[in-house]
Amino acid sequence: MSYNSGFEPVPTAEVLFDYTYVDESGTRQQDHEIFATVEQMIQDAEDFLVVDMFLFNDEYPSELAFPPLSSWLSEQLITKKND
Repeated sequence: MSYNSGFEPVPTAEVLFDYTYVDESGTRQQDHEIFATVEQMIQDAEDFLVVDMFLFNDEYPSELAFPPLSSWLSEQLITKKND
């Protein structure tokens, strides 16, 4: 798909962050604004969804522990499709 349009100003932009850090007690903390927003956008979609993800996979060294975001997103999309 290719489309070229004129300049369209964006009235507002929101920057979202995903934070993962270890707090003073040594506990890993996570605050995922991006995926919370993605979840809401999926739920609010009425006709179609366009998702453009970079590095959409769960491939990383096994000694590292990350939340399964790729699987989570896939399940969100499947659930929405079946609604």
